[in-house]
Formats: sequence, structure tokens, C-alpha cells
Amino acid sequence: MEQPPQHAAYGTACTNCARSKCRCVIPNPGDACERCRRLGKVCVQSGTKRKREVTKTSTSRNEQLEAKIDGLVSLLKSSTGSPAAVETQRVNGLIPVSFRSPAVETHRSCVMSTAASLQSLDEAPPMNEQEILHEFMALRLIHLPFIHIPSHTSAADMRATKPFLWLCIRAISTRSTLQQTKLYSQIRTILGQSMVSELERSTEQLLGLLVCIAWGNLQVHQRPFLTLFTQLSISIVFDLGLNVKPPTGPDEKANYRFHKPWISGRRTMEERRAVLGLYFLSSVVSCNLDRIDTLRWTPHMAECVNQLQQSEECESDLLLAALVKIQKLVDKIRQFRLHEREAGRAVSLRPPALFYAKALQTELDDAKRQLRPDLQSNRVLLNYYYHAQLKIYEFVLFDEFPTSPSNFDRLETLYICLSAIKNYFDVFLTYAQAEYVGFSTSSFFQLTHCMMCLYRLSATEDPSWDRMEVVKTLDVIVIGRRIAQNFRDAATAAGLIADGQPDHLTRLASVVESATTHWESKLRAQAVSQGLPAGDQNINSGEMSQAEEYVPELTDEFWLSDLLVPMEWQENVYS
Repeated sequence: MEQPPQHAAYGTACTNCARSKCRCVIPNPGDACERCRRLGKVCVQSGTKRKREVTKTSTSRNEQLEAKIDGLVSLLKSSTGSPAAVETQRVNGLIPVSFRSPAVETHRSCVMSTAASLQSLDEAPPMNEQEILHEFMALRLIHLPFIHIPSHTSAADMRATKPFLWLCIRAISTRSTLQQTKLYSQIRTILGQSMVSELERSTEQLLGLLVCIAWGNLQVHQRPFLTLFTQLSISIVFDLGLNVKPPTGPDEKANYRFHKPWISGRRTMEERRAVLGLYFLSSVVSCNLDRIDTLRWTPHMAECVNQLQQSEECESDLLLAALVKIQKLVDKIRQFRLHEREAGRAVSLRPPALFYAKALQTELDDAKRQLRPDLQSNRVLLNYYYHAQLKIYEFVLFDEFPTSPSNFDRLETLYICLSAIKNYFDVFLTYAQAEYVGFSTSSFFQLTHCMMCLYRLSATEDPSWDRMEVVKTLDVIVIGRRIAQNFRDAATAAGLIADGQPDHLTRLASVVESATTHWESKLRAQAVSQGLPAGDQNINSGEMSQAEEYVPELTDEFWLSDLLVPMEWQENVYS
């Protein structure tokens, strides 16, 4: 009786079936297989029997967990050691992927990519590195302390541990405009290589970008970059999950919607300062340029503010928390758009803008009262407070606000704006010229905005508004010329070298002079047309030629359009 076809046992298929990875069916022992017979091939049985691969017995779940715990213990013990030791443990599998630190992942590549840039700095005679660090801490961080650098830290420590951040600090601190151009080019190259080509994300990258946003826009460059660098910073915050509460348990880590190697199980004070610093700067850029959205506020960021207020690590944390609170209020003012609400009241049932303004003023006063007595007199906070007050009430300066001889609300609001501007300049003019180099981008946004509002107060046509009283209280022409001269003297005192393009303080002085000259001519013409005293300010030919040189080119200066002109004012700056 003929036996039924049988499949060849594992490892005994003929050579043709084994090579083709097909099923080998042998009707009778010693016969050719069905496939070879059908294809007319010579069926050659395998001479040796292939062995199955023996799978190694996997370790138990308990053993795997114990190995991970041992790795974590080793990591904690070596946390005070060099990053290279931690990296060695990661390579050997002692550190679980979900607990890798972003600094560990990018430290080696960051050091390598920045080494050439730091070496090139030594080719030119730079400022003393320790002097640069001291100036950054003493003059710049007092305006926006999103970085804490202990007083005992040396420049060599910064260069070794945070090379990219140190490169950015060097770029904003160097006195040579030609050297600034080279350094910013190197910064952009490093960012492109690390963030785009190698897809790296780290807190150090974020801090370096924040330094460039806060002070870099005042230096030399060819094209606007505030929005680009702000968006890059926001992407780092999102990718590292710095704006949300970090995962604590295994289940939360498993469901965490971020790249696991970038996840940290705890939030550091450095990360809290960085995310709040980004919120502040993104809000400043958004409110003044109106091109991007502010970093979305989250409950975890509110917790970060509370942590800074309770922290005893450094006094500047209280200043940063207060600045964030005020800027959060300014962002709320922008969202309300009070001038649009006032313009739309005629066609819709909207409360008056003054209704919102008084509520916002109450919130601003509460924020100030909650400060410690020494912070209530802090010059930086006072300027932000008075500028926020101006932002609350400036809707009255727009043409849509109704005017009438009996509109006392408008008169009161105009006076509040004038008082806020006067208080702002009373504080601003107390800064010594040597301190001007520490002003941030936000500081100059505030300054130019206050000057433009003061001009509009001086030119406001209202039967109940005394423009001559405005001039007696605060003359925009006198203020403009004084600030322009202070800028020029500050550039000389700081030893800025215009070996490339003109330095930022000199260029700012030229723009302020140009705007002041233009405003003076407009105010004089307005006074003459109304039969009022035109004033005795004289314009010499040198000042007028300088104004004619700069005013028409204002919109062509990329960095000036970023720095000086908020979106809602662009059509009204020279009107």
C-alpha cells in the first residue's frame, strides 16, 4: 500500500527546496520530492541535518529589574563625576533608556561642535574671559535672570561644562562688531548641525538661544532672527517636555508622549528658569512683533513660578517670577485688544474698554503689593510695572476712541498714560551710561514704545487735553535728544569697536535722533496751524541731514524693524 506524502523533517529538505525556502514533500523514502519532480530538477537530499538555533534562556523579570536598579544606583553615585563616566554606563546598558539625561546625550557632540568656535576666539585679542562672565552676571542678568550662575563659577568652568552657552555669552559681550558677525555665524552653524542634522535637543541649547533672543538682537546681523530663534526654543521645550509635569511612575513614563531618551524623571531649577524665561521672551516678541504666538501657559509653568518664589537658591528667582507675572498680564492685555473693543462698541453690545482697564490695573497693583519691599523699589521691576500700566490704558491713543469736550473718562485715561510714561523715564534715566550695555531686547522695546506714546500724547487733538501741559510735564523732544546722547556716550564708555558695521548703541542713537527731529517738525507744524506757540527748539542743518538720511530707510533696517516698531504702530510711527 502506497504511503501518503510526508513533509521532510526540519533540516532534511532537499537542496533545491532549502535554497528556495519551499516546503519539501517526499512521497516515499528515497524518491524525489514533488517540487523537484514537477520542475524537472535533480532532487539531491541534504547530507547533513541542520540544527535549530538554541535560544538563550532569558533572565527572569526580577533579574532585569534588579539590573536596572543597580544601574540607577551607579548613575546616582557617579552624578558628581564626569559626563564621560555616565556615558560609559549608558553604553554598557546600566542606565535604562527612559532615564537618560539630555545633557548626557548631547554633551559630547556639543563639546566637539563648539570647540572650533572657542578656539577661533583666541585668535583675536578678546576681552578677559572672567571679565566677560562678570559683566554678564552684573549688567545683563539683573534685567532677565533666567540663568543662575554661582558667584564662584569661573569662565574656564563655563567653557568646559557649557561650551555652547558660553559661546553665546561671548557673542553678545564682544566689543568688536566684526567679531560679533563671525560668532553669530558660528552659532547658527552649530544650531543647524545639532538641531537639524543630528536632531539633538538639550537644555544648554535652550539657554544659548534665550541669551541670543534676550540680547543678541541688539548686536550685528543681516536679517531678523527673533521669531526663528524663539520658535526653535519652543520646539526644544516641547520635545523635552519642559512645559508639562515630568512623569513620576512607570505607567506615566510608558504613556509619556515624548521621545523617551529626552525624558527626565524630575524637574531641575535650571529647567524651570529656562521654560519661564522662554515664556517671558516669547511673549515680548509676540506682543511687539505680532508674528508668532506666545508659548502656551500650562499649570506646570504656574508650579514653576511657585517653586521659584519658594526657592532659596538665589535671590534673582524672585525677580524672574515677578517679571513673568507682569508679562503674563501684558499678554492678557494684548489678547483683550482694548482699542478694538472700544471701536466696536458702536455696533455691538460690548462693555467699555475702561471697564477692562480698571480690572487689569487692580490685578497689576495686587502683583506689586505681593512683592517684598526691596523688590518693590527694584528699577527693573518698576520699569516693567509702569510700562504695563501704559499698555493697559494706551487704547485711548488710538483714533477709534470717541472724543468730546465732556468725555472725562478719556481725559483721565490720557493723564494716566502721561503719568506712567513720566514715571518710566524717571526710573530709566537713573541708569548710568555704563549700564546701557546690559539692557535687553525687552528694555529697548519698552523705551521706544514709551517714546512713541509720549509723542502721540503731545500731538493728541482733544478740546479737553492741554498739550502745552504735556510739554511742561515731559517734553518728547528733550527726552529724545537726551536719550540719543546717552546712547552715544554709552557706546564710547563701553569701548564698542565699529570695525564691521556700526555698533547697536550708535545706531539706536541715530534712529532716536531721526525720530525726534521728525516729531519736532510735525509738532511745530501742528502748533502753527492752530495758532499755538511753536516752541523755541531749533534744528540745525547737521541734524536735519542726519534725519533725512535715516528716516526714509527705517523700514529697510531689518534689525530696527524687529526692534523698534510694534505691529499696531507701524502705520503711525511717523504720522
